[in-house]
Amino acid sequence: MNTAMNLEKHHQRMQLLADVTYKIRQSLDLHEILQTTVTEVRQLLNADRVLMFQIHPDGQGTVVQEAVLPGWSPCLDQILSIIVLARPLLILTAKAGYP
Repeated sequence: MNTAMNLEKHHQRMQLLADVTYKIRQSLDLHEILQTTVTEVRQLLNADRVLMFQIHPDGQGTVVQEAVLPGWSPCLDQILSIIVLARPLLILTAKAGYP
């Protein structure tokens, strides 16, 4: 039964990924593609916010696209330090037991 549940979850994830890919391919406009991507990924992950970040050589970067739930402050076009973004990711990775 555990194997059947795992297969069903895998199938659901693959179907969601196929749906997201289909929606992304509906446009040739880069802005629309990026907006669709962050929107679909936010919904897929059930996250408060998903953003795309363009990294600059100086260790900072610009938020170039974002999908954020109401009630959260948008950060589109803001310049952020990579260290500020990486620190929570490193903490989550360590808590999950990854090297």
